[in-house]
Amino acid sequence: MSYKIEARYTYGWDDAGWSESSGSRWKPLRFPTRAAAEEALREYFEAVKKAVAAGSMDREECVADFRVAEVRDRSARGGAGGEKENEKE
Repeated sequence: MSYKIEARYTYGWDDAGWSESSGSRWKPLRFPTRAAAEEALREYFEAVKKAVAAGSMDREECVADFRVAEVRDRSARGGAGGEKENEKE
């Protein structure tokens, strides 16, 4: 399992869109542990605070508008005739 950063939008919580470069392609940024994702959020808010103090940003982001969420691996969901169907046999 991996973790991602979500942001609160007008329609609800969704992936914050953080990404990393993989050559010429961009891929969603995922973290191996909840602690690693939480540390990335802390670092982000520290950088924002410094940018506001330096005058590079108008205002700070609201901590309550971000959270760490689990990313469920598609292979763990099971395919057609998943685990529940097998339990009936």
